[in-house]
Amino acid sequence: SAYFELGRLNLVEGEPPTAKSIAFFEQAAETFSNVVQRFPKEKDAPLWQYQAGESYYAAHNFQEAIAEYDKVRAVDPKHESAPESLAAISTCYTFLAEDTKDEATKTKWFAKVFDTNKILAQNYPNSPFAAEALINVGNNYYNQGSATQGDERIRLYGLAVENYRNALKVAGINAESKNTAELYLRDTANVLAADVYIAASNHLDKAKVVIGSAQQPALERVIAEFQDIIKKYPNTKYADLSYVQLGEAYVVLADKDDKYYNSALDAYDKLWSRYEREPPVDTQ
Repeated sequence: SAYFELGRLNLVEGEPPTAKSIAFFEQAAETFSNVVQRFPKEKDAPLWQYQAGESYYAAHNFQEAIAEYDKVRAVDPKHESAPESLAAISTCYTFLAEDTKDEATKTKWFAKVFDTNKILAQNYPNSPFAAEALINVGNNYYNQGSATQGDERIRLYGLAVENYRNALKVAGINAESKNTAELYLRDTANVLAADVYIAASNHLDKAKVVIGSAQQPALERVIAEFQDIIKKYPNTKYADLSYVQLGEAYVVLADKDDKYYNSALDAYDKLWSRYEREPPVDTQ
């Protein structure tokens, strides 16, 4: 700890670590690591191991920091330093990715960020670091989805939404992470709902021209798609538009059975009653 403090005292604010501070930080790291090797069963051994990582991190030696942080869970995976070490590893990989101009290397480091956050979220779902990890995992799925089209984009956006929602369920989530998760959830759900709505609308257009007995099951599948949009994305305009499409599907079914007119009216009335007192912001 004294070596670490000496390293900190030799830092210059706003500047990279000096050679002198790096030397002290590396000495601190070696000492913490040595103590863990000598006393691996002590209750503070995981903390000492974490501090070895912190020392290399302070020296901006991120790859050595990752190696030391990664040993914390081997010392004691249940210690409070274990999830914190994973959060620190994620930060180190992020710095490594941002510090390189080589795209292949950047991609490799960002993949490590994703993998580390998945491990953190899965193994330590109740830790104070889980919410931020889930947000990062969600962001990764969102970025992957943005580079694709069709069903694969819908799948990836769905995984992003799932992780943002899980982040909001983490007990003790801080205000900043909560606001971030809510923002990303709202925006991603709206984009996802649009994609799903467009796909369902295309399915409806195809079902309308199906001939014979195959038309009813085709329409029923489409109806289920629009109902799912309303259930999963109730606060988007695509949920509202889905009521209109539901009505359209029921009207087609009513050509063969009048009872479906009631279902169509019910769908239209739900949308109408929602905006009976105040019109929607979106005129569509």
